[in-house]
Amino acid sequence: METRQIIAHLGGPRKAAALLGVSRQAINQWPHTGIPYRHWPALQARGVPLRSLEESRKVALTASPPDAPRHAAAEVGA
Repeated sequence: METRQIIAHLGGPRKAAALLGVSRQAINQWPHTGIPYRHWPALQARGVPLRSLEESRKVALTASPPDAPRHAAAEVGA
């Protein structure tokens, strides 16, 4: 289950945010940052497999942010 599928499983960003006591913006960052460890127990209690949570972190660590090339170019004066 990918991060976006986990969010959908929870009922979408609004419901996930209410469930976990965070903002919708925080939930919307999960595909980029990974799901914070502090939320894993609550998500597992709602049927999200541990393997999916682990994968959300791995994908976030290996993916570069969408604006990375622009910042890199700006830093070298391009």
